[in-house]
Amino acid sequence: MNWITKVVNIKLSEKYIPWVLLGVSVIAYGVMIQALGYYWDDWEILYLSAAAETPSDIFLYPFRPLHVLLDIVSVRLIGFNPLPWHILMLVIRFLGGLVFWRLLKAIWPGHKARNTWAAVVFLVYPSFLQQSMAVVYRQHFTTALFYLFSVYLMVLSVKAW
Repeated sequence: MNWITKVVNIKLSEKYIPWVLLGVSVIAYGVMIQALGYYWDDWEILYLSAAAETPSDIFLYPFRPLHVLLDIVSVRLIGFNPLPWHILMLVIRFLGGLVFWRLLKAIWPGHKARNTWAAVVFLVYPSFLQQSMAVVYRQHFTTALFYLFSVYLMVLSVKAW
């Protein structure tokens, strides 16, 4: 039996799988988290969110008017230290992987190992190469998280019906 077969056939209790996904998330995105800073469009969002003082200031934003409100609130709550932004992104990625695993488990309950490995690949697959831009892409990862959660809830409602 080769090592890939041994790894694939590891038997884990379901209660440990979220911890495995958290560990994978921390290893993939948290090891160098303190060395990360702000990049590219992160600066623009931080500047415009900090400069906004009145509701009419949302027109300073040349893009995505509904995201402006989330940006202004987020910058006021999280501040200008890059570490909390990157920790928030790590948590959002972990939650996305967890929801994806739960979705697969709801669709294919008999395939625990495959569902778990698919969730691990979902967490670490580099389909998006600008992972280090925590402020600007937080919106997109949050949207993806809520989309996956809505699909998960739809699957549960169909199964319950």
